[in-house]
Amino acid sequence: MIIDSIEAKFSYGKNPVLNGMSFVVPEGEITFLAGENGSGKTTWILNAVSLLGLDGGRILYDGKTFEEVRPAISVAFDTTPLYPRLSVRDNLRVLYNVDASDPAAHRFLNDMGLDDYLISKHAGKLSYGQKHRIGIGGALLRDVPCYILDEPDLGLDPVAWNVVRQRILELKENGRTVLITGQNYPMIQEIATYIIVISGGRCVFQGDVNSFLAEHCKSEENRLRNAFENIVGTECGLGDEK
Repeated sequence: MIIDSIEAKFSYGKNPVLNGMSFVVPEGEITFLAGENGSGKTTWILNAVSLLGLDGGRILYDGKTFEEVRPAISVAFDTTPLYPRLSVRDNLRVLYNVDASDPAAHRFLNDMGLDDYLISKHAGKLSYGQKHRIGIGGALLRDVPCYILDEPDLGLDPVAWNVVRQRILELKENGRTVLITGQNYPMIQEIATYIIVISGGRCVFQGDVNSFLAEHCKSEENRLRNAFENIVGTECGLGDEK
């Protein structure tokens, strides 16, 4: 599934966040949507899944609106919305159509650190990190063509991240479209194959990660972050001062 952002515009009151944001998320790649904090990544996602309404432009999935393809998209937000009075098991069933007792799902959740005790608890009693694991786990367990994951690495220990990482790589191998955000560049560099950089409410680069690194990286250390900082600095007129 191809995601096409076409001149997407959105403002919070008089504060413009998306200023005609255009890019294409290719099918069958792990695409990193990169931007500084406050650059509009989450705002774009909220508009992409119709939780906010664009002021202008369109976001399409294989040429269709989100409403037309809703069951084909799996989404995990940086803050996971759960029903606090339902158990984790019931939240997974209601929100993600995931049966936590299914052997494969049960094993995946346990490997992420969501054991049987946590799965039986009311979601309202969980920590922020545990809730985020539920959101990421539930989203990744769905079998759909397209995944949008806002900061999937957030708060994960190395063991849980390795489980998530392996699942995302498997999705790519099966031709699924995966869009991720995040600020942990070393973790993201392990898996991302395509990158979209946004700054000032616009896309300033899109292309495969290797080309991005070759063009913008000036250091062998933390290469993805270095390349990102170089291009954002250039776009902001900072140049080598960044």
